[in-house]
Amino acid sequence: MIRKITIENFKSFGLRQEIPLQPISVLVGPNNSGKSNLLTFPRFLANAVSANFVKALVVESGGDISPLQGSQGWQGPAGSTGPTGFVSYVDAQSLQKRGHDSILHRPPTGAGHLCFGWETEAGNYALELTPSDPDGFEVEQHRLLDLQGRSPWVSPPGAVAKPPLDQLRDAARQRTAAYVAVCAPILEARFVQLSLVALRKDAFVERDLALDSSGLGLAAVVGKWRGAQPDKTKRLEDFVHKCIPAIQNVFVKPGDMPGTQGLWIRQEDDQEFDARHVSDGVLLCTALAAHILSAERGTLIMVEEPELGIHPPMLHELVELIRRMVAEYECQFLLTTHSRVLVDEFRDEPDAILRFRRTKDGTLVQRASDVPALLEALESSTPGDLLQSNLFNAV
Repeated sequence: MIRKITIENFKSFGLRQEIPLQPISVLVGPNNSGKSNLLTFPRFLANAVSANFVKALVVESGGDISPLQGSQGWQGPAGSTGPTGFVSYVDAQSLQKRGHDSILHRPPTGAGHLCFGWETEAGNYALELTPSDPDGFEVEQHRLLDLQGRSPWVSPPGAVAKPPLDQLRDAARQRTAAYVAVCAPILEARFVQLSLVALRKDAFVERDLALDSSGLGLAAVVGKWRGAQPDKTKRLEDFVHKCIPAIQNVFVKPGDMPGTQGLWIRQEDDQEFDARHVSDGVLLCTALAAHILSAERGTLIMVEEPELGIHPPMLHELVELIRRMVAEYECQFLLTTHSRVLVDEFRDEPDAILRFRRTKDGTLVQRASDVPALLEALESSTPGDLLQSNLFNAV
């Protein structure tokens, strides 16, 4: 489990923030306070490790050029798209140029470096970057230590130390114990921001099925589970039925195009509806459960506003599913929310509620338990009441 995240000069974060985490942490605060920015830094680092800083900058600047292939990639007029829908490499270059401005806090604080760090139960990792051209960033500091302060990346005498990103790539490829225990929870975090457009689409059946953060591919994943992992199918259906008693089964049928599958829902009255004709709430509920059930043991799962489109009473069942995944699979969750109903699920856990505020020095993050005035207010009010009245931010 990740105990603490450190972040400085990344997007809305200016002054260094050390953010303690619980197995489930709920991020509350006004729009533009920085909640989503905390959830995007694992993606930035993962893209830098899997490809390079150029790709990471382009993605954070609003582009999608995965995989980045330089001059070998599809080329066309700037801003046009290729057969796969990726922006052209020409446009990627312009995105890279504005990349630093997209992710660096302005004005910078401290030495102006971009800093990330985190601590797990096995050790801690720290990375300090400074902007450079044309490579995106130079690594000023890079450190992985176990709890005894020892580094597993010390080079043998006479050996030339590899660049930091190469060390991370090698560790990830080899699945070293240090990488799995310290780095994987961040670099392999699962980001969930569901899209109803994606959820209503048929899914291509592929060998390496993966559920996209938007929910794209849900039908193919459900189809795979029905054929090979009936235990997951049962857990998915049990959860959906508990949230929406009218739903009996979740299954798939062949899609409109060859090689695709569509998601279908069977009600208790035996009527069947495809994903294009069921409610938003049914789709969102099913997709959130599928994301949670498909996560690997120990995964950090970051969910943007899980309450969107979901009937408030269903949020209790969703939180209960999340608590079960924490207990059974040692997963960890970050949930951003504006829902008084959801935050009230944690009224007895002030350590789990993180307040985000935007100041002239950037995003500031505090646990509710670390704000005496909030703790006092919570003795007579619920977190949802404080959120609804805006006292959560005013205190």
